Amino acid sequence: MAGQVLLEPAEQRLQRGPAGRRLYAAAGLAVPAFGFTTASVLGVLGDAWLIVSIVLWAAVTIVMIVRPGSTTGV
Repeated sequence: MAGQVLLEPAEQRLQRGPAGRRLYAAAGLAVPAFGFTTASVLGVLGDAWLIVSIVLWAAVTIVMIVRPGSTTGV
């Protein structure tokens, strides 16, 4: 299957159960927390480029959640 992307079917994602959802939720919270911690250590939390990138990321995330028919996979 060289060159073929294997994606998890939506039915399996829905049947994953609470443990799988908790894992994804933890990862989803850990990544931005790590980013904010790193930005704080580097002293760039108030820099315009970082604020703009955070706002753009949030806007794209909201659009992908709210927009009807949007998907992040197959």
